[in-house]
Amino acid sequence: MKKLALLILFLIGLITTASAAITAGFEAGYLTDNKDAYWSGRAGWVFKADASLSHQVEIELGYTEHTETIFGSFKEKTKLTPLTINYRAETTAADKLGYYFGAGIGRSWVHASFPGVPVSGGDTAFAFQAFAGVNYKVTPAATLHLGAKFLRIDNVHMFASEIEVGNDTALTAGLSVKF
Repeated sequence: MKKLALLILFLIGLITTASAAITAGFEAGYLTDNKDAYWSGRAGWVFKADASLSHQVEIELGYTEHTETIFGSFKEKTKLTPLTINYRAETTAADKLGYYFGAGIGRSWVHASFPGVPVSGGDTAFAFQAFAGVNYKVTPAATLHLGAKFLRIDNVHMFASEIEVGNDTALTAGLSVKF
């Protein structure tokens, strides 16, 4: 709780001392362990420290679903929807080419169902992510990204038991726009 309070105080300090720009972005990715698509959208504020480095605070909503056969013939469908508050730093080391890195914390909604069987359940759990990659500034307002994202979701309680959600790594490509 102390860490969250310190993060909030840090964000308030950034908001009150820097000029801000609004940013929005979208990423499409591939989860390497589950072999599923991962989608995310984000919106936030950019706080520039200088011409080559920007600090960003953003809210990100992700989504993936996974279908797996269990017990020989039953299919289980799991949907994950993490919502995180992220810190992101972006640089432009060369003229238009640079890199980004960051991390986020939040909660993830986890929903499991069995198609054809009227059984389903859901819970929320702590979510953490860390990400890094390269970016290419297409225009002063639009940037393309290629990177990797590590996503960790804690265990959930469903169907009278504790279920391990675990971690996965996504290879991502995306677009950010500054307003």
